[in-house]
Formats: sequence, C-alpha cells, structure tokens
Amino acid sequence: MQEKSSSQLLAKQFSETHAEEELDDLIDKISQGGRVGTDLEIRFFTDEEDFPQAFDSLVRDAIVELLQLERLNGDINSQRLWEAFDRLHGFTGDLSEMRLDALEVITPYRGGYYGSDVLNRRLQEQLRGRLLSGPRSQVFGKSSGRRHVSPDKVLQVKNRRVNANERLAWDGRHNIDFFVAKGELGRVMKVGKRKLLKDGKWQEEKVMWVRFETEPSITITVDSEWAESYLDLGYAMTVHKAQGSDFGGVILVLPREDRQRLVSQELLYTAFTRARKRLYILLQGAPADLRALLFGLWPGSSEYLRRNTSLYGLRVAIPDLDDFRPGEKIHRTIREELVRSKSEALIANLLAQYNVRYYYERPLVAPDGTIRLPDFTVPVETSYGPSELYWEHLGMLEDPQYAWWWDRRRSWYEKHGFTDRLIVTDERGGFDSKKIEQVITERILK
Repeated sequence: MQEKSSSQLLAKQFSETHAEEELDDLIDKISQGGRVGTDLEIRFFTDEEDFPQAFDSLVRDAIVELLQLERLNGDINSQRLWEAFDRLHGFTGDLSEMRLDALEVITPYRGGYYGSDVLNRRLQEQLRGRLLSGPRSQVFGKSSGRRHVSPDKVLQVKNRRVNANERLAWDGRHNIDFFVAKGELGRVMKVGKRKLLKDGKWQEEKVMWVRFETEPSITITVDSEWAESYLDLGYAMTVHKAQGSDFGGVILVLPREDRQRLVSQELLYTAFTRARKRLYILLQGAPADLRALLFGLWPGSSEYLRRNTSLYGLRVAIPDLDDFRPGEKIHRTIREELVRSKSEALIANLLAQYNVRYYYERPLVAPDGTIRLPDFTVPVETSYGPSELYWEHLGMLEDPQYAWWWDRRRSWYEKHGFTDRLIVTDERGGFDSKKIEQVITERILK
C-alpha cells in the first residue's frame, strides 16, 4: 500500500477536508520536528543570528537528498556547493536537460530579513559569490542594486511580449516574435555586450542572454530595461509567485514576525502543495510555535472565510471578520499582557483580582512529546504536592470548525490523562462572570 504524502495531509489542515484520520497523528509528529514520513521535514531556528546557519545547512541537505532521488551523485564538497546545485538543475549538461524547478525556496514575504529579496541575495552570494567579484567577473546590473551573473537562476515577474524587429528573441537562425510569461524560470547563459545602431552611430550596450524553461532553444537578450522591470533572481520567491507552479523540492521559510497576520490558510495550503517530492519547513521558534501557527491563524487574512462558498462543503462567510481575531493577541489585561479574546482578558483579570498565579498559553508537553497550549495554566497545591490545572475557555462552539477543533483537542487531553486537571468553560448563553468566579473559588481556591 502506497504511503500517503505527509505534506499533502498537512495541506488538508487548511483545505477544510478534515476527515482523514491520519491528520491528527501527523500534526503531533510535525510538532516534534525532524523527518515526518518520507516527504516532509521540519526544522527550527531562533532568531536572525541563528538563521544563517540553519538555512545554509538545510539548503545543503536538501540538495544532497534531491540529488540522490534523481540518482545523481549526491556527494558535496562544502566549498563547492554551487557545483551540486548546478548538477541538480541540469546546468552541466545539454540545455534540454535543464531542471529549473528542481528546488525552490519560498517565503510568505518579499521584504524583510526573511523575505525573498534577502534570501535571493544570500543564495546568490553562497552559490555565485566567486563570480560576483574579481578582475575577470562578468556582472550585469548596478553594484548598488540587483546583479546577475552566469549561470544565475532568474524569474520573470511580468508578462513580456517581444516583436522580431526588437531583436530580443533568437531561435538560432532568426529574430522572432516571442512571449515570456510571468512566473517562468530561466538561466543566465552569458553576460556580455551587443552593438546597436542608435542615431546613426554604433554603440555598445551591456546585456545578458537568458534561456527560459518553457522554450530552452530560444535565446532571449535581456537589456537593462528588461532586467530592472521584468526580471528577478529565481533562487527564492514568495508563496504568491509560486502559485500555479510546483517543484521537485521546496524549502518553506516561516518566520515569526508581526506581519504574521498576512499568513492565511490559503497561503499555507499553497505553500504546502508546491513540492512534488520533498517539502522542508524552516520555522522560527519551537514546536509549540508550529502548533500555534497551525491552529491560530488570524481569519482576517483569509479571503476564503470572507465568502459564502461550497468549495469544501457549505460555509457561510463570517460577518465582521476584522473583529474576529482568535489568532492574534490584541486584548490587554490588567497585568499588561496581551491575550487573544475579550473573554480571555476578563478571565485573566478575575484571576488577578483573586491573586491567582497563572500562565497564559504555556506549552503543555505530553509524555509522547506532543504539545498543546492551554488558555491558562494555574499552579496549585494538592495533598500529593504541587500540581497544575489547565483551563480552556470555549468562546465559539457554535462555529462547526471551532467545535471540530475542540473535539480533537479534548481527545488529546483524555488520551494523555489530563482530564482530571482540566477546567472547561464556554459561552453558550453568553459570557457569565459569576460562573467564572465560581470556578475560581471552587476549583482553584478550594
């Protein structure tokens, strides 16, 4: 029986098709990091200081594994990573053997330290650094901006139609009409100069010659205007630009930034379904951060949740979505901490008024290494010694997806023997402050 793809099962978390029993076990395995199944690997990094080593190591390991999958020589001299990269992408053989989609780095953002612009420059320096400087280097572009060398991997970012009289597309015998579509990957073949007749005088213009994956037999002459307006480095791209494409291997960088609200379930579904053979996720934080990401997306970033749709079964759009933010901590308590909902803020304030010590969303680790984030963890003293109570407040049980999520979460508490220490309150009939105070006095302060 063929093993199901872990990355495809993970994508189901964001496609509304939750019926697969394997998904529950998969999420727990993912939260522990490392290899999950045959096609998915999760790694973590801490901050900007830690990221370069984690990223470089993952790129190297991904190239080794993908080379082995292609039955190519997977040995890599750490000082000659560029040779392995070019071998994986078919740059060392005939043009018909180019595999520009062999490996791609994708990220939610373009700007910022973890955005595609910075990752492209980092990968270019790592793979082509020796060609970017030196007395014999042939570099196209301004030293203060984007630069290209042969054999850089490039990405067409806008549609571009050329006419034969522009002399930009050459089929080996003639200049031809040609169309390069947005999203096409290409390879810089050479950087040099061409002569142009301008104002009755022959002038030299620096250009580069590029061949794109869809028509590798056609040579495109890229001038400065094309390079600045239509072309980018192609080692890394945003998830948005990766839509409609797939790759042999994908390295997905998921930082923990204030812009996390831009990460929607559609974006993650797209990211998780780009890889044909291997998906590598590099996540900032710890396993608990991955679980928080999987279950704590801010719905305001989702266009899908704003629509009435039957795409995955009937769903009615959530009204006033901008005020519906379970994935974002925006409510401040009297202890000056941020929580996700007004109800949680009210509970936190009541706990503080009763001088009850608590922790908000502190990771709870089960014996098997899986993790959950209870709303409140309350240290208590029992006749057997120190213990903890775990408080879950359910504010949206009328929402089918939320109810499904809670049913799975409750099963986890039962499976690992936490039910005798579990406090559950809800808002069926509205938020009841007296009921919350009763829980505090009878369950915590008894």
